[in-house]
Amino acid sequence: MQNKLPISDLSQATADWLTQTLETNGHLLRGTVRRVVRDLWMQSNYSMLARLQASYSNDAACAGGTAPPTSLLLKFNRPGHTVRSSASFEPREVEFYGKVAPAMKHPPSPRCYGAIHDPRSGGFNLLLENLSNTHTYAGKALPPTIPACEQIVACLARFHAAWWNDARLGTQIGGPFREERRSKYATTLTLQCGKFVAGLGDRISNSRREILRRLCEIYPRLLDRQNAGPLTITHGDLHAQNFLLSKGQADCRIIDWETWEIAPATDDLAFMMAMNWYAERRQRLERALLSRYHGALLAAGVTHYSWDTFWDDYRFSVVKQLCTPVYHWVNGALPAVWWSNLERILTAYEDLNCGELVDQIAG
Repeated sequence: MQNKLPISDLSQATADWLTQTLETNGHLLRGTVRRVVRDLWMQSNYSMLARLQASYSNDAACAGGTAPPTSLLLKFNRPGHTVRSSASFEPREVEFYGKVAPAMKHPPSPRCYGAIHDPRSGGFNLLLENLSNTHTYAGKALPPTIPACEQIVACLARFHAAWWNDARLGTQIGGPFREERRSKYATTLTLQCGKFVAGLGDRISNSRREILRRLCEIYPRLLDRQNAGPLTITHGDLHAQNFLLSKGQADCRIIDWETWEIAPATDDLAFMMAMNWYAERRQRLERALLSRYHGALLAAGVTHYSWDTFWDDYRFSVVKQLCTPVYHWVNGALPAVWWSNLERILTAYEDLNCGELVDQIAG
């Protein structure tokens, strides 16, 4: 989207840099940025997030005669942590804001003013609108309230419906799921899961060891079933902190799109509820929220998708989410994260009789 390399240090986010970025991407038609106040806000293992407060020359204007953005967020890679890739591949979040969001009339993401990735250095920049004055996190340490959950599933249903079995998936948007990827995933999971279970020792029962063993056994067939469709674009990491709820009448927004992929819509729902909610809450709210989501999906134009099919797809996605604590462990997440996730997803698997589905796949 831009004609220069990404900046790698917050001090490089100058008035001249912001002027050029906004001009290059068609967001500043005339005038210049006069001053930028920078504030490093958050850091993760791989990226940094800074708040930028901009002031402009008196003649500054954007498309349609609107005022230029004064409150922005700049996301860039943490020094020493870059996204290495070939020239044909972009970091997922840059790809989302460069290809997916612009293809939607009403994307659920913050507005993007610039997205750039340098495949040689692995550096990237995302320049986004700062929604902190109009939106708030759906939840941090605590799960979202019921009204918040209802907003979330409605937002999610609209997004999923917009990409439901879209002909561009796997061609113009995202890549095809090839046989070699399927085999690699299955082999890797079997190896990692074996080490994971061995390391747990007597902290996990024999019956739950058997659940994970059977997951590895049927995993290639599970992927085949899911890839047969229906498919859409999923977020991939839908915990409460990735939802921003409006303080007024605006729609909710979803952030942190670095894990988006082409997958069944129910993968997002299973991650959000079966993976992240403790049993009592999930058992109390799960069916009602899934029913609300399914209704919103149909209202948004999805057809030939019955409740029974949807319910089975959700349960299959719960089976698939058994992989997630293993991957968290492999990637060095703290036990406080993956151990709780493991307990929650195994409990959901048992509650929802997902072993029945595994038997079906196993034949």
